[in-house]
Amino acid sequence: MTLDTENLDAGYRVVPLQSAASGAALRVGLVVKSTSEAAGGAFILLREIADASVYLGAVTDADSRVREWLEIWVQNIDRFATSFPAYRDCASNAVLDAQWTQRAAAYRTLESASFLSLGWEAAPAPPIAFDAHLQAPADALLGSWELCCDDALLTQKGLPAFSTSLTRYLYQPSAGAATSLVPITSEAPTNDSTRDFAEAFPGTLAFNPGGRMMARTFAPITFEQWVDLLSGVPWRGLDHAGEVIRLGGVYRTLQDSSAMQCGGGHLFLGRQGIAGRLAETFHLKLLAITAVFRLVQAHVQASQLPLLNVSAASFRVSLSQSDAALPFLWNFRASMAVPGEAMALPVVTTEARYFVPAKFGGTSIYRPASLQAPVDAAGQVRIRKVTMARATEAVIEGTLVTQERLAAGGHDLLWLRLPLPSGRIDLYARCEAAESVGEIRFRTLPQELPPAAIEALRKAEGVVFPTAPFQTVPLLSTPCDLYALAVLALRTLLVDDEMALPVALDEFLSFARKAAATHDPDVTSGENLRAVATGHPKISAALGPHRLVREKITPEAALFPPELWWDTLAVIMRCFPGCGPDSFCRDFGDAPSLALENAFKQPLIALDQLLVRSRSLIVVDWAHNREIRSVIEKLRGSVVPH
Repeated sequence: MTLDTENLDAGYRVVPLQSAASGAALRVGLVVKSTSEAAGGAFILLREIADASVYLGAVTDADSRVREWLEIWVQNIDRFATSFPAYRDCASNAVLDAQWTQRAAAYRTLESASFLSLGWEAAPAPPIAFDAHLQAPADALLGSWELCCDDALLTQKGLPAFSTSLTRYLYQPSAGAATSLVPITSEAPTNDSTRDFAEAFPGTLAFNPGGRMMARTFAPITFEQWVDLLSGVPWRGLDHAGEVIRLGGVYRTLQDSSAMQCGGGHLFLGRQGIAGRLAETFHLKLLAITAVFRLVQAHVQASQLPLLNVSAASFRVSLSQSDAALPFLWNFRASMAVPGEAMALPVVTTEARYFVPAKFGGTSIYRPASLQAPVDAAGQVRIRKVTMARATEAVIEGTLVTQERLAAGGHDLLWLRLPLPSGRIDLYARCEAAESVGEIRFRTLPQELPPAAIEALRKAEGVVFPTAPFQTVPLLSTPCDLYALAVLALRTLLVDDEMALPVALDEFLSFARKAAATHDPDVTSGENLRAVATGHPKISAALGPHRLVREKITPEAALFPPELWWDTLAVIMRCFPGCGPDSFCRDFGDAPSLALENAFKQPLIALDQLLVRSRSLIVVDWAHNREIRSVIEKLRGSVVPH
């Protein structure tokens, strides 16, 4: 398949999202396959995140020419319910809608060049479906239907309220209380007042039955593809459902690795040999690393939530063609493809804020061990005493009996769920001391609870709750994102045909431990790393600058300033929390509760300083470059005074 502004392969078309837009000069549409039986479905799904599905779309003109490729983001409540299985009770339609509005506002502000307002970022889109032949929107069938946000009407019909649940229904406002309701989420209860979607809208293919939407300029290159492209690996195109979608424009030039490395249109120093390509590749990769650091910092600052899901898949890259002489590979823009998936627990405390990721567990090289395996079990709970910290804030002391091993007095929270006559409540506590094997004393943080819950807890003093689910919640914050970005930096600089990321990470962390053991506060981190590497030739062989490109060169043949290289690895090492005495963060919770973005402040300062130095290797007045002069004079046996 080929995607070009002049041409779209047979079997694909762009269908407007609304019939009313069909006659407009410019219209937003969805790229669809001719038949829904085609591999991958009728719509081109680019990716899925915790609460959204992202599809390929386009802006077309009156001649049906594509003017811009788009990502169409569609709210997906069913995705959220499966992404946060343990925490879905903490969320609701109202919470997810507010989160969507905030996210869209952040993208509009932070990445405005790639944001296209549809008008459905802060309000639900009208139901969108297409006819069975995927020729046009099915507005005639869906035009009188809307998302039902009327809690009173839903309750009257014996269905969950919109604002406090994760279920959604369509209704016809013009029918008043006599309206039927069509469930559009998979777990929405049904009764005599509901109708099945296929029954209500026969012969239609649903796209977005009632969620919020937003659109962004399509960034086709994944971050890993981008750094591999800089290393000399050609880009085939967009992989989708076993097909390769080839893009037109500047992207046509990325299939020939020889032209990219040695031609004049992609790199400044492409014809200057391996030394020139190493220097320019390093600078462009460092630019990419700094760009994703800055993106994460900006999004964290806007939301005041850590992301807790940063990986290579979090970012994508787009290119733009310029009439200027700037090489293609310099004219790139990184964007945040996968927003953060962290939730803040409703814990009222001045000590710290607690966050949970979409899913604990699982395996990802970008996730620190703290995100892998919290204790999630059940035990007996005995309530010892209920006291009031303030008029509506209660503190509960009790004992948890469990066979699980819990660290008393640690930073982790204990999240307890108790069934009371007034309803289930969640308590957040600290473990204080182990009374005996299997028994842990706890004291909750001051929590605002309904009067009925406080009264029920007082009556339960001395009572045993035989089966109380509980979970430990580690103190996690933006240092977790810093860890992931450090791993991503290693992926960018060290992974090649011979060095996979798990091996690179293991080699680097072993190297970092050696460096921490010989730490000298009187020398810089880079000097310390270089000294350790000099004493261990295998380190230079594994972690040297020859890894920057996919050409087969020996570590000795990689002509690159060693001070700049080891200073760069030193900055990455300091991004691993608690990795050494000069790490930027002590642990994974070491970030100010009300200024989470500060975790990235010092790393970005260090990266910007490295960029200035690396840029001087490419665009340089050699007679006045202090670093190069210093190296030359040292080789000549003298030192130039500063």
